[in-house]
Amino acid sequence: MGSKANKRKNNLSTLVAWIMAMAFLLTACSTGEKTNTSTNENSERTEKNEQEVTETVEQEEPKAEETATPEPAIEPTPEPTPAPTPDTESTLPGVEWMQSFNGIIEEPKLVVFNDENNKKIIIKDSNQEVEFYDDDTLAIYIPDNNGKVVRELKFEDSECYDSVVIFKNISSSIMRDGYVSATIVDIEFDGKPMTLYCYLKLMGNP
Repeated sequence: MGSKANKRKNNLSTLVAWIMAMAFLLTACSTGEKTNTSTNENSERTEKNEQEVTETVEQEEPKAEETATPEPAIEPTPEPTPAPTPDTESTLPGVEWMQSFNGIIEEPKLVVFNDENNKKIIIKDSNQEVEFYDDDTLAIYIPDNNGKVVRELKFEDSECYDSVVIFKNISSSIMRDGYVSATIVDIEFDGKPMTLYCYLKLMGNP
């Protein structure tokens, strides 16, 4: 009886040990599967995230290129070309020099010149004062010869050329020695009356 009881007890212990071993193995397998599943899921998630990041970078790259495109340079506005003016240093004789005004000056002008010393002064303002010696010449420029002198009282001699009328030999009855004489010339230009003014500071002989 004692022997059978011991044998049965041993068999029971073996069975319990076997069952525990099987349970341990099953638990280990289950944990391994879960670990593998979790690892696979993490791997797939990582790959998916990397793919999404790559796609995002690829989509953003064109924007970076657009931002990097330089703006077109703004060219400076060219300064207006100044209107041509007669060369007062020209060595042309006074009459020829004044005839070159055509196409440059478009309104009548009073001019003082002297071919002996190359003096050339264009009177631009009716209040302008100019030193005038006895051998100087007062002249009137009339653009395109489109006019005439109507009256001038101070000079004894006058000559007419294309677009130019000159006056010489101011009357000896007019005081010299720096006397400032208001000079008025009535003309007709483009069919309309016009009056030109200037102040000649009469200096006498040079």
